[in-house]
Amino acid sequence: LGSPLVAGVLPLCILWRLIWRFQFVPASLQRMPCTLRVLSAVAALLFAVVLLKVFLVPGYACGHTLFAAGSGCFLLCTGLELTQTLYEAANGMLILPDLMTGLGIGAFGLCGLVCAWASCGADATEQE
Repeated sequence: LGSPLVAGVLPLCILWRLIWRFQFVPASLQRMPCTLRVLSAVAALLFAVVLLKVFLVPGYACGHTLFAAGSGCFLLCTGLELTQTLYEAANGMLILPDLMTGLGIGAFGLCGLVCAWASCGADATEQE
């Protein structure tokens, strides 16, 4: 993450997937799986932007923001996207690029959980 150009690769990749999902899979209330995939891509993009702020802005205090973005990313990406991807893969409903994207976004949600846990700080465990 030394240069802003390199640091922008992850959010741009997630933004590209988000636009791709809106373009080829229209989201509406009647099509909940498509809507959940779009929401998980939005959560991953938001979390990636917060991570960029943490690493590129020195002295930026954003514990609450990191916790909220990491928790949302974990809930939507791992809890919903990964579960839906594994279900559709077990039923043979996915092609390989969609399977790899779903697994990657699910793993990114686990990073959100780790960051949300780390943003709580050591004070919460020391007070017990």
